[in-house]
Amino acid sequence: MPEQSPAEQLKEEQKKLDEAQAKSGVLAKEIEARKARVAELTKTASEIEQKKNAWETAVKAASEQAGKSNAYVKKQKPMLEAIVDEEALKAAKEAGEKKLADLAKEVEAASAAVDKADAAYLTAKATTAAKQAAYTTLTNLASANEAVVKDLTALQIAADKDASANAHPRAYVQVLFIEDVVKKLDLRSADDYVAALNEAGAAVSAATQVERVAKETLDAAKETRKQAQQKLDAARLKWREDVLNRLPTYRPPAPATSAPA
Repeated sequence: MPEQSPAEQLKEEQKKLDEAQAKSGVLAKEIEARKARVAELTKTASEIEQKKNAWETAVKAASEQAGKSNAYVKKQKPMLEAIVDEEALKAAKEAGEKKLADLAKEVEAASAAVDKADAAYLTAKATTAAKQAAYTTLTNLASANEAVVKDLTALQIAADKDASANAHPRAYVQVLFIEDVVKKLDLRSADDYVAALNEAGAAVSAATQVERVAKETLDAAKETRKQAQQKLDAARLKWREDVLNRLPTYRPPAPATSAPA
């Protein structure tokens, strides 16, 4: 078998080189991707280890405090229950908790109202944009017709040129192009055009008004939610103190007096 010529050897070696470079490129991308993944996992594993150590410290302190608090309650509660009206005091505590829960529900309701108002505003905003786009299309209709006329003129010139050169297949397809493009012309009367403009303009105005009202409603809902959240935050800071301040003052029973001799 005759030896390969230098040109043939060059072609073969170039092919091998291209294949090796392609594999190398893929491998390099895979290596970079794996490096990035290793870096991400290293960071995550380190964060988890730090959180684990912090949790062990925190839960140890919490467990110690839980033990102390449970022991305190076990000792003090029976002693105090023998002195106070426990049912009335529990009711006062529950009333304070209910007030806090009611404020939280107000925040939830206000947040739901914001979500609803936001959805309505986005819908109104999209409607306005669509109406505005339709109106803009109409205002640019003359320019659009001019562009179509320019295209038709160029197509007809090209078709005549092809026909003169006996390139009849090309001329025929050019005519088909013209047949399609001419349909793009808007040939409505001036009165009809003005009527369409008036209708589209009125639609934009109406949509803009709806959007404005929707935005005002959204802003009002956000303000209501803000105030509700502020009331809840303030109540959370002092609700226990409020409960304690409303409790009746304890008056120890008068000492029994002995009958005179």
